[in-house]
Amino acid sequence: MFVDSLIQGQPIESENLDELKRQLDPDKSSQGLVKTASGLRSEVTRMAGLVTLPKRDQVVPRHVEFLSLGDHRILVILVLDDLEVQNRVIYANEPYSDAQLREAANFLNHKFSGQVLSGTRNHLISSMKLDQ
Repeated sequence: MFVDSLIQGQPIESENLDELKRQLDPDKSSQGLVKTASGLRSEVTRMAGLVTLPKRDQVVPRHVEFLSLGDHRILVILVLDDLEVQNRVIYANEPYSDAQLREAANFLNHKFSGQVLSGTRNHLISSMKLDQ
């Protein structure tokens, strides 16, 4: 790691602190907060800034939905524990009807909502191996 110089911090005036709190609204998505924090850091220091989040080991989905996009593509909509929504397109080996996708989503939501995603994955893989 190379450090060119260190900066000295100054106390923040109350009006600036209020503006920072407004811009760093906790209701924003994680990506929105990181983008805002990175921009603010660069603006305040007048230097390039990089803000990242640690990778989460314990992702807990609250709800999942599947939407057929045609051509064996399925949009997966995940609502995570901190109310973050993630969308992913996955590719299936065969087409699935809307009813089949709804049934799969209902099963996952009923059985695994609120459980750690890695544990859900392991449980499903074990279950499929037993069914073979």
